[in-house]
Amino acid sequence: MQGRIHRQGKAARGDKSILPEIAALERAQTFLDEGTPIYRAGMSADERDLLKASFLLTTKPILIVVNIGEDQLEEAAKLAGPFGEDALAVSVQLESRLPARSGGTVRVTGGLGLGDGVVPRVARAAYHLLGRRTFLTTGPDESRAWTFRAGAKAPECAGVIHSDLQRASSGPR
Repeated sequence: MQGRIHRQGKAARGDKSILPEIAALERAQTFLDEGTPIYRAGMSADERDLLKASFLLTTKPILIVVNIGEDQLEEAAKLAGPFGEDALAVSVQLESRLPARSGGTVRVTGGLGLGDGVVPRVARAAYHLLGRRTFLTTGPDESRAWTFRAGAKAPECAGVIHSDLQRASSGPR
């Protein structure tokens, strides 16, 4: 990081358009020195775009899955807490002893208060972290789940099903 700041500083002497990147790099360096990964640093989208050329690993969000024991269910949030808000506490030990449903998935219900099993919870968390969402369509013969980018407008989502739908909704050409 320091080397990139130094090199860009030299290049900025002849090209002042590099100054915003240098400012973003220096701000990122401050967060990294404090031990804060860039994805948690609260940097703006514009600043993150300026950092793309540096290929920083800490710009990528992470999902941490903390395996807790059955006896630690009450303190699950406290055990996952040091890993950040993206951490997910699961009890594989507890789930391994529960009978599987016909679909091959385990559903933890009732007094345990855990909701779905480990695999669906991890899959949903990873899907959300990747910025993906799902919508469903159903007809007389089948029902399908379609994936789209979070924040996409309806025409873009329709284009997931068929590109003609997206072109038709954008008007005549």
